Amino acid sequence: MKILIGSKVNSRHIKRLKTIGEELGVELNIVCSEDKAVLKKEVEDAEVLVIWWSTFDPEYVRVGKKLKWIQTLTAGVDSFLLPEVKERGIILTSMKGIHGIPMSEHIMGMLLGVIRGLFKLRENQRQKKWDRPRVEELYGKTLVILGLGNIGIELAKRAKAFGMRVIGVKKTLEKVEFADQVYSSDQWLTAIEEGDVIITILPYTPETYHMIGEDAFARMKNEAIFMNFGRGNVVDEKALIEALKAGQIRAAILDVFEEEPLDPDSPLWEMENVYISPHMSALSNHYMERAFEILARNLQHYIKGESLENVVDFTKGY
Repeated sequence: MKILIGSKVNSRHIKRLKTIGEELGVELNIVCSEDKAVLKKEVEDAEVLVIWWSTFDPEYVRVGKKLKWIQTLTAGVDSFLLPEVKERGIILTSMKGIHGIPMSEHIMGMLLGVIRGLFKLRENQRQKKWDRPRVEELYGKTLVILGLGNIGIELAKRAKAFGMRVIGVKKTLEKVEFADQVYSSDQWLTAIEEGDVIITILPYTPETYHMIGEDAFARMKNEAIFMNFGRGNVVDEKALIEALKAGQIRAAILDVFEEEPLDPDSPLWEMENVYISPHMSALSNHYMERAFEILARNLQHYIKGESLENVVDFTKGY
């Protein structure tokens, strides 16, 4: 069985996968590369493709006539939702569930940077300027989380540790640990009206495209901080920019954008009340360890003919 991995991989991870194959009586041929030309050639006879969205090319599916399973190295799968994948019955699985810790830490770090004036302090330091910026506390503020899955729950846990009130929005209305209140997805506009901090961790689907636009920003408090750590196209960036310029919201903290990398000419770069990170909140020194835990389990399931973890529902888009 040939497994093609579109990433650099530590040799011990490769050894572990091969050991799984040996124990289950299957000889594995594992090829690793980040070169798209190499990947396109090697995928021709590969049965399994393990890959990042950044190294994926839809052409691999057309060329890979023997492909039966694609394991993404990301939680987001919008780049992989191709008609041919569905039509050919290729199993598509994601890395859902491994991003909660790094993303929630990153989110809280950037939020504290704004609330406690840490970004401004760094700027003052460079200018040798002894000045005290505006500072507040997270304690007592209300955080509204749009998308209360694994990442949202990890974020809620950390927010509660800072004494924040947490409101979550999810498809099914049910009690969730660390959330003080949960709204169903059709009540999200009501929920955001209560937020001092509003964050979306929603995936991209046809239903969420530009979901947060002019109407949503008009409903937010003027002092609200808006954060997007899900998918860029869930937010209408033009509407966001106008809301920031008009003072409808206080600030925006953004890790994802409609087009990436963010255009150097985008007004977002130079806006005083915008804080940017380059789609990196999920990165961690433990990322590949966690990813290969899922891959190893799924490989065992696949060889045994069992159901895999994190199988993507093409109807839902995640």
